[in-house]
Amino acid sequence: LPLVLFAMGNYLLHSSDQWMINAILGNADAGLYGFAYKIGMLMTGLITALIHATNPNYYKWMNNGTFNEVVKQVQSMMKLLVLAACFLIFFAGDIGYIIDYNGKVSDSLILDPIIVLGYLFFGFTHIFNRDLYYSKRNMLLFYIILVAGAINFALNYYFLYHKGEGYAVAAYTTLASYGVMFIGS
Repeated sequence: LPLVLFAMGNYLLHSSDQWMINAILGNADAGLYGFAYKIGMLMTGLITALIHATNPNYYKWMNNGTFNEVVKQVQSMMKLLVLAACFLIFFAGDIGYIIDYNGKVSDSLILDPIIVLGYLFFGFTHIFNRDLYYSKRNMLLFYIILVAGAINFALNYYFLYHKGEGYAVAAYTTLASYGVMFIGS
């Protein structure tokens, strides 16, 4: 049950920004933010592939007590994620311009470096969460996502509704939420 709640919390954390932008600022702003966010989400494909590809060795090394191998693996994974994040930070705008052949939503691409940094923290979090999975402390995963989601919701509500900031603030609130998740892991 905690893993189901954790997965649902991850989904809500990913989607709540767009829902709130749509409800508070309108669908045009939600569409602009969504376009930039989808390009930043390319990181999730790499994160998922890395986690699934490395888990067999991770569990084998943890069971055998060869923790130095785990440390080497984590270092390699983190280097790869940083490299991918750098690539996307530099080239997300170009990718977006190619996709946006009409030039109607490309202005939102300035947010991609912030979104990619958020996903970098998201990736680091999932690397370190493997220790929580291994030690069967699944409820802690739920608490981490609950706190991060509540922070994201509160910050978005405050800045979008009360302060009247534009949709760009949602990228920063999500970055902060993913930072909290990383610290909590």
